[in-house]
Amino acid sequence: MWPKSRIAGVPAFDTTDAAQLLQGMRLARAALKRGELVVIPTDTVYGIAAEAFAAPAVQRLLDAKGATARPRRRCSCPGCRPSTRSPRSCRMRCGRSSASSGPAG
Repeated sequence: MWPKSRIAGVPAFDTTDAAQLLQGMRLARAALKRGELVVIPTDTVYGIAAEAFAAPAVQRLLDAKGATARPRRRCSCPGCRPSTRSPRSCRMRCGRSSASSGPAG
């Protein structure tokens, strides 16, 4: 029997207990391989994990978030800081319009 969680039918594991942590990690890995989503708690919020190289899993994540897939455009200028690498801020900072788009942004 899995530990109870707030959501019916969804197991929860006490990550401060080594045995439960190991069991939870093994089940999470298996779920990700099946293309399912896994909710991972952090110290402040919950993260949602999916197999990034499986299109159905990514679509499942986007559906759960109510989002759509759209390429992120990022500046590839070496002089721009990562936090300011949007194409617009790059044009304003260094005058270039060099931007790349792709899955990693």
